[in-house]
Amino acid sequence: MESIRRLRQDEKRKMVASAFGEDQSGTSTAPLTAEDLRYLFMGAH
Repeated sequence: MESIRRLRQDEKRKMVASAFGEDQSGTSTAPLTAEDLRYLFMGAH
């Protein structure tokens, strides 16, 4: 259970960074989609 929670937190952290145009490589990324925002704020259902 703990590992699943960590994976989801990492996914959300990456999406938030993406929303601000940041990523691990320092390059700009594509904007978030409506589906990405739903997942970020509503969680996976």
